Amino acid sequence: LDAMITLHCTARLAKRFNLRLAADPRQPTNRLGNWYGNLLNVGPRRFAILVNEMTLLPVIMPARAAVFPHTFPAALEEVLAGLDIPAEKAAQEAAASEITCYAKTLNRSVLGSMNDLAFHAGLLLEDGTRELSASIKLANMPSLVMDAVFPSEAVLIALGLPVREWHERPSA
Repeated sequence: LDAMITLHCTARLAKRFNLRLAADPRQPTNRLGNWYGNLLNVGPRRFAILVNEMTLLPVIMPARAAVFPHTFPAALEEVLAGLDIPAEKAAQEAAASEITCYAKTLNRSVLGSMNDLAFHAGLLLEDGTRELSASIKLANMPSLVMDAVFPSEAVLIALGLPVREWHERPSA
C-alpha cells in the first residue's frame, strides 16, 4: 500500500499552489493521520503552516513551489527529530506522510487551532526564529482545544511512545 495522507487546505493555500481539491478525502496510511494547511505571511516572507488534525502538531515550511508541498515529509521528520522522537519512528512516520490528496477543510476546531498557532508562529518568525525552531516551540505550547495537552505529548501518544515529564521536554 502506498503512503498517503490528505492535506485539508484553506482556499488561500489551494489558490496559491493551484491545488485541485478532491470531493472525497482518502484515509491516511500514517500514524498521525491527515493534516490541515494554510498560508502564513510574515512581512515579505511566505510560509505554509501545516497542522496535524489529531495532535495539532505544527510544521512550518517555506511557501515556495520548489519546496511545498513535496518536501513536507522531510520537514515533518525534522520536527519529529527536534521533539526527540527516535530517528527510526520519525523516519517511518515521514515516509508514510506523502501528501497524495488535497481537500477542503472540514474541522472548524482544527482551523481555529491552526489560526492560533499561525498567530504565535508569526510572532516567532518576525523575531528571526527559524521555521524548525518555531514549529518545535509551538509543539510545546499547551492546546486549549485538547484540554491543555501539548501537541508534542499528543504526538508521543499517537506514535505509541511514553510521554515525558515537563522537565524532560526538548526546547528549541
